[in-house]
Amino acid sequence: LVIAYLLSERLGSPLRTLARGTRAVAKGDFSQMPMLKSRDELGVLIQSFNRMTRQLSDAREQVAQNHQQTEQAKAFLERVLANLSSGVVVLDEGLRIRTMNSAAAHILGVEAAVLDAQPLTGLGRADEALHAFGTTVAARFGEHAGEWQEQIDYAGHGGSQSLLLRGTRLPSGVERGYVLV
Repeated sequence: LVIAYLLSERLGSPLRTLARGTRAVAKGDFSQMPMLKSRDELGVLIQSFNRMTRQLSDAREQVAQNHQQTEQAKAFLERVLANLSSGVVVLDEGLRIRTMNSAAAHILGVEAAVLDAQPLTGLGRADEALHAFGTTVAARFGEHAGEWQEQIDYAGHGGSQSLLLRGTRLPSGVERGYVLV
């Protein structure tokens, strides 16, 4: 009976350690790596578990690092766009406004938040100048696969002004969409 107990402890202890490590990994804790110096199947299993845990930990660190770099790049780009005197409007594939800088909102005489996620063809139905602007820009993006440039007269809330518009499709590999300056 004592021998059976000792054998069960010898076999069960590594399995309990592995189970604790598995529960820790399931909770996101990659630091608990069980150690067992054995060349049998259980030892190979624990070594594989530890290797997998290290790889998961490294991948998590890489994702966190990439996320931080992306956030820093986004914040930098937002600061640059906010300080441009030229209006910049970014559109998605369906020609809905994704974002615009404050200069674009000022030029169009609207609040940027009001136009967020609005389709170009539906802009300012009550505002004839804004609606005509959106329809014109949408038509140009529909006519040109690449870059285009056009000068238009815009009679928005700030008075009549002549705008030089430049539009282009965002390069593939990034999110699909368009940029209007």
